Amino acid sequence: ARGRVAGGSVRLCAGRGAGRGGAGAGPLGTQHSWDLMRPCVIRGFARDWDFVRSDRFDPAIEEVWREALGQEQCPCEFQAGQSHLKYEVIEDMEPSLRIVAPQMLVMEFPDFLDACHLKRRGFAGDDPRVRAALDGPQMRTAWAFNASYEGEGWEKDPRCLPNGPRPVDVDIAAVAAENSVYCAQHEMDHWPERLLRSVRPRDPAELLVPEWAERNKSNVCAWMCGGGPSTEPVSCNMHCDYSENLHVVLSGRKEVYMCHPQDIGLLHGTSFCGQAVWNVCASHAGSAPSLYLQELVRTELRTPMTVASIDAPFEENCAL
Repeated sequence: ARGRVAGGSVRLCAGRGAGRGGAGAGPLGTQHSWDLMRPCVIRGFARDWDFVRSDRFDPAIEEVWREALGQEQCPCEFQAGQSHLKYEVIEDMEPSLRIVAPQMLVMEFPDFLDACHLKRRGFAGDDPRVRAALDGPQMRTAWAFNASYEGEGWEKDPRCLPNGPRPVDVDIAAVAAENSVYCAQHEMDHWPERLLRSVRPRDPAELLVPEWAERNKSNVCAWMCGGGPSTEPVSCNMHCDYSENLHVVLSGRKEVYMCHPQDIGLLHGTSFCGQAVWNVCASHAGSAPSLYLQELVRTELRTPMTVASIDAPFEENCAL
């Protein structure tokens, strides 16, 4: 599966380590059967949740979030291109064919919100939230933390030191305008109850497939996207998750492309490959930070990825 996320989107993903192709009975004795040829889409599942029904349309609700999550550290993906985790040929690295990951910047939640608003400054009209973001500090401090892509024990491997955590000052408006802004797979169980009642009043898995509860505890995470470079969406390369997933779109739009498991050979899926990551340098006021590619030590992928990309033309995929 591969997802493309439009700017200004918020979604949840509830996952459990359930087996594939199985069947089971819930509390009411309902039998669930899984057909790999037919994805399941439930429309209106979250329409009565507070965030969907009212909070996302209330301008005053943002201050509630800013206050509640003022110190929340958000791991955000920044990249000058829209395609995250795409195979590319890096001429000065060996091997040259590598998965390229976005820069991981850890910033406070209010700074992430400002970056999302500033991406809309060219077409948001006289939005007070954009004005407020512009009136705030021009330079913001974040932490570059590409070591999150490495394996356990990276801090003991001197080859990983270039990707270790370090503070970096960035012009928030410039970095937002020229890069994707994407906070992916952010754990939220520790969020204040007021926010959880709004965006996650219940565990979707417990309601839809209660037999999963007998196998593993659900892990509910948030995906928040401000959009890709300019007005482009953000996309992630085709991959296969090991755990079962339920996606709940709370705001915005997400496109999902699904392929049959037997197509893994045609798409050239693999769990091992060379990797590279965008690395950001501190920027000056009025300019976006410069980026350069840094080799990652880890070659094992957390989830199988495919060489073929839906963002690439047929000729480019064949060449790779």
